[in-house]
Amino acid sequence: MTTFGTFKYLFLLFGIFFISNVTSQDLKEIKKKAEKAIKREQFAEAVPLLKKLVASDSTDSVILFNLALALYHTEDFHGCVKYSTRGIIVDSAYAAHYFRRGVCYWRLIDYQGAILDYTKALELDKKSFSYFNRAIARWKSGDIKGGITDFTASLELKPKDEFAFCYRGMCYREMGDTLKAVIDFDKAIALKPKDPFIYFQRANIRFRMRKYLEAKADYQRLVEMNHSSALGHLSLSEVSIIIGEYAAASQHASNAIKYSSNKDEQAIGLILKCISIKLMDKDTSSDEATLNSILGNFKTEIWRFDVLQKELTRQDISEEKAIYVDKLIRAYHRSNPGN
Repeated sequence: MTTFGTFKYLFLLFGIFFISNVTSQDLKEIKKKAEKAIKREQFAEAVPLLKKLVASDSTDSVILFNLALALYHTEDFHGCVKYSTRGIIVDSAYAAHYFRRGVCYWRLIDYQGAILDYTKALELDKKSFSYFNRAIARWKSGDIKGGITDFTASLELKPKDEFAFCYRGMCYREMGDTLKAVIDFDKAIALKPKDPFIYFQRANIRFRMRKYLEAKADYQRLVEMNHSSALGHLSLSEVSIIIGEYAAASQHASNAIKYSSNKDEQAIGLILKCISIKLMDKDTSSDEATLNSILGNFKTEIWRFDVLQKELTRQDISEEKAIYVDKLIRAYHRSNPGN
């Protein structure tokens, strides 16, 4: 036997000796520590403990699930998929393995893989959260009708789920069914009246429906609950311009600039501030200079300005002001990729 072969043999022998010396009492202590870590949501601490247990017994379905769960919460989604799959091999009738793997596929943006696993989980155990998660995956994959169907099924099992109403409302909005969308947002807010996200969704659809005073009330409620919300202040600034409250619009734009570290949001705030100041016939040169210094290639285009431009046209503002507004908005759009 070569020297390398001898070392390899001794290493394997030592490994076997070491594993064999992990007593049943040791395993009980490891299991107790792992369960304690999971209960306390100390998932990073739980992972190595659970891996030791799996190395000792790879046929324990619950331990495999807990390891997959801990890996998910440490954002090791590929590892989570691996051990969820091993759990399925051990116990193919355990719906939780399919659900956990489905969640990981969703995080890995494999929506079809997620849908297949949620479907299998539902075949084994019809739970509202499986319908809810499959609805999200279907929606994200472009199957909006399928998403609505699953949100509805989820609500039949859990009728007071504000998020199912909210997300179904968002699906209806994408389909252009604004009436059903508003009804769902109303139901969501009735169930959770202090959630700024839901108010933001209802405000956005009211804005698109040209119900500007109602939209303003929702945006106002949002910033009352989260005063540092840049998107809330930007939205309030835009709707305030539309209803002719230019001073308020300027103040909300300033708040958005103050609270956001995102250059894109700051640029939008400066555009709205410049527009509101211009409409008050005041000097915009200082804010324009700041705007020009930060306009650049943003990652995404997050503001459309189309409603604002249409409404300002209806207000019959002067040609000079219309040209000024158009110039600022064009500068913003040119700063985004693909424009």
